Amino acid sequence: MTTESITEYVERLFPTVRQISDPELRAKVVAGWERAWKASSWKRIEDCPKSPNLPTDDLVSHVNAVTNCALALADAFEAMGRMTVDRDILITAGLLHDISKLVEFEQRDGKYGLSEVGTKLSHAVYATHVVLDLTPTNTLRD
Repeated sequence: MTTESITEYVERLFPTVRQISDPELRAKVVAGWERAWKASSWKRIEDCPKSPNLPTDDLVSHVNAVTNCALALADAFEAMGRMTVDRDILITAGLLHDISKLVEFEQRDGKYGLSEVGTKLSHAVYATHVVLDLTPTNTLRD
């Protein structure tokens, strides 16, 4: 990374983070990605695949697609008058749902596979740990 800040980097990769109206929650999303990235072996977040079996499908595109699908679904339900969605929480959940993949996967000798963490923890355990640590007393825990 050049002179780009971690916030600018995460916002560039995940543009919907800018839609989170609560600045504290937005900062926690950035902090979650920063923490997982620093704990990983990836030089760039966008180098991590969504799965070692699908190395051409990157994690960033997957997370953005899931977040955008969740927002589209929320729009549809709200249009039917079925519910009101807390968009800050929805976007946060979409953006953080797979941060553990940064530490679960690695590239070694040109091949993608599970890291040592990935062989020891079930999927999303690390993500849950990060979210609980970043949000000791707010609605993300509930």
